[in-house]
Amino acid sequence: MRFRNLLTATLSAAAALAIVWAIYVLQLNRLEESRTVSVPVPAAFIPAGTLLEESMLEWIQLERGALHRETVLSFDRIVGMENTVPLGRHEPILEWKLDRHRLMPSRGQATFRIPREYVLSVSGNIRAGDAVSLFVSEPSASRRLFPHNVMVASVRTSSGAEVGLDAAGLEAAAGGDRQRLYASRRSAGVIDAIELNLTEEEWLTIDRLCNGGMKLVIALSPEVL
Repeated sequence: MRFRNLLTATLSAAAALAIVWAIYVLQLNRLEESRTVSVPVPAAFIPAGTLLEESMLEWIQLERGALHRETVLSFDRIVGMENTVPLGRHEPILEWKLDRHRLMPSRGQATFRIPREYVLSVSGNIRAGDAVSLFVSEPSASRRLFPHNVMVASVRTSSGAEVGLDAAGLEAAAGGDRQRLYASRRSAGVIDAIELNLTEEEWLTIDRLCNGGMKLVIALSPEVL
């Protein structure tokens, strides 16, 4: 009888301890979830395809437990990127909504194929996603057409095939090996057609100048868009 009472008391104490421990863990988890963290978010609605700047963002406090695992927590990870979808005011920004090398035209742009007769020369190692500088060749001298670089949307060979990086080039790009990346680009084939993301004003300027007898020189730029 005494043994049974002792066993019952022991089991009751163990059950009580288990309940206390469960309540403690639950409260600890709730406390952890209730802690807030600073999160960079849009200060106002941002349309898709916008080059994100620091002035477009602000900090808000959100509960840690409410954050998605892909939520971006620093300005550095956002500034200079483009949003692939619209972003609402104070909406936490997720990794998949950002891209640095989008080939689609940004807001206010369209993709224009440059006629072959407009082009004097084009760097053979240019590929889609690159930044290029545009120059016009005049009888007396050449000059830079725009002070800024533009994005290459597409590059094709004479067969119409899209030119891109091979497996070695993709690996080099991911690893930051610029020498291997350049070698991969050089061996990718001859460019026959190129498409650029331009504003309407930029395209009309090119069209006017080239119809007037000038030719474009398209050069690869080290700048990353």
